[in-house]
Formats: sequence, C-alpha cells, structure tokens
Amino acid sequence: MTETELLEMIRATTNAGTDTEARKATAKRCRDCLAENEPGRQTCVTCGRELARRQTPGKVLACPESGATDSESCFVLKIGKERRALLGPGGRLVIGRGEAADVWLESSVVSRNHVEIAWDEGAAHPRFRDLGSSNGTRHRGLLRAEGLLGNNDFLEIGPYRVAFERESRPAIQFGEKDGLDLLFDKGPELQGILGRGTSSSMLRALSVEMRTGTFEVALERGTGSVVLAAGRIVSARCGKTVGLAALHLILSADKGVYRFVRTFEVDDGEPVDLTVEQVLAAVPV
Repeated sequence: MTETELLEMIRATTNAGTDTEARKATAKRCRDCLAENEPGRQTCVTCGRELARRQTPGKVLACPESGATDSESCFVLKIGKERRALLGPGGRLVIGRGEAADVWLESSVVSRNHVEIAWDEGAAHPRFRDLGSSNGTRHRGLLRAEGLLGNNDFLEIGPYRVAFERESRPAIQFGEKDGLDLLFDKGPELQGILGRGTSSSMLRALSVEMRTGTFEVALERGTGSVVLAAGRIVSARCGKTVGLAALHLILSADKGVYRFVRTFEVDDGEPVDLTVEQVLAAVPV
C-alpha cells in the first residue's frame, strides 16, 4: 500500500458520517463590514455576507481533536458552555480568526493566527504561546507571550474567555463482585520494544491466550490502542483514526514501545468485532 492510498483510507475513515453543514459561529459579527447581527441570522443585515463559516471536508471540524485524546486525561477547551476542542498529549491547536484556525473566534481584535496551545510529549501540562498577535493574549488577567496551563485555567483573547478543563477517563475494571468474573483477565501485564511484526505477533499470542484488556503502543505519531475481549478485537484507535485504519497504523509500526494492560476503556468509535486472524487477513501491512 502506498502512502497516498493509506492517507485516502484514513481520510475516508475519519470523515465517515461528516457533512458540509455550516460551522457554528462564535458570534454574529460580520467579517466584512463588522456589523452586529441578531442571533439566528445566516446573512449580514448590512452587506448580505454569509455569517456562518462553511466546514471544509477533511480539514475543519466543529470540535477538533489533537494529540492522544483517548489517553487517561485530556483538556477540553470551552467558550462559555460550548466545547470547542479536545487536546491530548502530543497535540497542538491554533486559536484565531483565520479560516485555518482550529478554534475559530469571530472578532476583529483577534488575529488570524492568535495563539498556539501545545501539549508536549512527556509534559504534565499544556503550554500556550502568543503568535505575534496584534492585541496580545491575557493569562490570569496579565498580558503574556507564553506560559503553562493548568486545570480550570483560562486565556482571554479579545472579547473571549477560553477555559481549559481537564477531562479524566478512568479505565473500567471488571471483577467477580460485578458478576462478570469470566471477563476479568487474571494473566500478566506485558511490555516491550516494538520491531517489525511485533504488534501482529503480540495480538496473535493474546488471542491464543484468550486475553482481555488493552494492547497499547507509543509511536512517533502518537499513541494507539487495541481493546480485546476474550482474545477477540472489539475496537482500535490510533490518534483520531479508528477501526481497521487504526489497526493498519499499529500493525505497520516498527519503532516504539508497547504494553498490554488488563483494563480497557469504553470507546464509542467505529467497532471492529473480529478475530485477530480476520483482522490480519483484512488489514494490509
């Protein structure tokens, strides 16, 4: 499989179910004449310009995700009560007024690329960096060029208050007291170094042993996970990619580390529900 074919497969998977509905604007200020409009209007009352920004298929999402948002915790970016983006370890988001911004703010005092939010691999907290904006970025009431962001922290960007809330996703363990002792895995947890074919060999071994838990890999492009139930693959994710496309990325990896843990998280992504052999037959490596 060529790189172009792989990108097309991933794009088709990640964009499944999306459409070209208008992206909800943060405010109804016209970007051409800057006139204020009543909530609910689709065109400017003064100049007739469309007020809602159109979604670009495969590029702009109503609530974009960046980094390992399927990890134990991630940060939710909110404006008021509206969830605007998810940021996980290794992720990067740009906030601004430009069409390419991940978090889009409709105001003439917001620069096109106003501020960058990044969560470096291995760091305990995300950081922000002003991208040379005209009006600056306020952190805790003070103009700052850069700094660290904690839970319930916020940035003031023009008239907007962007809040950062940590969202934990604790793993769910099943024990005998739940009446699900047949699903509770009592085998050893594993870890090691990835090489060519390591992921497929490990999944085969876990399938033979009828293991239940999560096979996790840490790759240069992010983290991936495969959830197994009694040796059967039920879901897979690698960054924002899910399903068979995610399994292709995990099975193709020849650098990184892996581990198998006896816990798993409920994932509402695309289900797999196949045996390991069926997956290996279906996924090109």
